[in-house]
Amino acid sequence: MKFKVKVRILEKAIEFGCKPSADAGLTLRKVSYTVLALLVLYCQKPNQVEVAAKKDLFLPSEKQILQVLNSKEDYKMLDDHAKSRGEKNVREYQAKIASDISDEELQPYYNKYKPAGMENFGVEAVSGERNKILNRIAWYKIVQEVNLKVEMKELEFKKVDWKKISFDEEPTIGNQFAKVTVFEFSDFECHYCYKSQADSARLREKYGKKIFWVFKDFPLQEIHEDAFQAHISANCVLQVQPAKYWSHFKTLFDNYRSLQKENLISFVEENGIDEKKWKACMENPELQKKIISEIQEDLKEGKKLGIKGTPTFIINGKLIVGARGYDFFDAIIEKELKNSQ
Repeated sequence: MKFKVKVRILEKAIEFGCKPSADAGLTLRKVSYTVLALLVLYCQKPNQVEVAAKKDLFLPSEKQILQVLNSKEDYKMLDDHAKSRGEKNVREYQAKIASDISDEELQPYYNKYKPAGMENFGVEAVSGERNKILNRIAWYKIVQEVNLKVEMKELEFKKVDWKKISFDEEPTIGNQFAKVTVFEFSDFECHYCYKSQADSARLREKYGKKIFWVFKDFPLQEIHEDAFQAHISANCVLQVQPAKYWSHFKTLFDNYRSLQKENLISFVEENGIDEKKWKACMENPELQKKIISEIQEDLKEGKKLGIKGTPTFIINGKLIVGARGYDFFDAIIEKELKNSQ
């Protein structure tokens, strides 16, 4: 935990313009908090114009850029443009532009497009993510120079009749009458479901009442032996203290490797849930039968829709498998909102 705090402080120093040496990750454990704090104060360069402009920043995703580069016609246009600027080819031109981008120019893009929780992944991961965003900026500059429009090409998704999917007794967030409905079929013991949670929370925060988010229980008992019991626990929380459900939900995903039955009580205590009521639910045969039946109905419903793995999302009838990242889902939701106008 202490090391993660130091990584976060060092990341903040990088945000303010400091460039740590390549072996910073190796020496970080030996550096005191005082030295790191002084480093942040020394490097801080507040830029009010940058802060004001942050909301207006746009950067195509890596997938969008790749679509342009994979188009022979678009790539030739970019390559010819690079040669007209005296470069051998467009990739060398892109490298040159990237080398000219300052940390000050990069930082607001990094702040906006970095994945959630980057402070947990260490110095090397932060540096790698900054380089990815740097390259996206450079490619986008070239695309803008030739006035080439970058957009996400239409992807083919399996369509399902989402309006028949039940949600009456499911945990939900948002506006039931919103133009966009997202059904999430997930498993509390699934690594990729856990991986998707930060992006899903970010999407729910961004769109608020513009979307309706419904969680469906989909524990894969064949490969996750502790999942079903965790889903029962979550449904008991929903029964006895619904206001605590989503905090408990997050705790279960954060501890997806430790969902053994004996650990579930500690997750209840951690979220300030009434332990007696929760235990009463977990030990009540009738309630257990009802909850198990509801989970089995979600499983049956999901399988009928063609769902085989987790996480699977259904956005206004588009069935999407996997933790595909914030930008991917953000683009789909934006498009659905525009189409509904």
